[in-house]
Amino acid sequence: MKYKEIKIYPKKEELDALVEALNAAGRSDLVINDPGELEGIMRAREEHVWDYVDPEVIED
Repeated sequence: MKYKEIKIYPKKEELDALVEALNAAGRSDLVINDPGELEGIMRAREEHVWDYVDPEVIED
């Protein structure tokens, strides 16, 4: 299957509207990478919520 990857860097408050617009345009297969989410995962590891974090999660 061929696909095109497009990277868009919206502000957090613009994300919901962007996803809606992309879905309306027929682009429903989306991957959203949130750096804040990664920080939360790493902080949770330090607080012993997670005992292991896969190295692939923190790769850029």
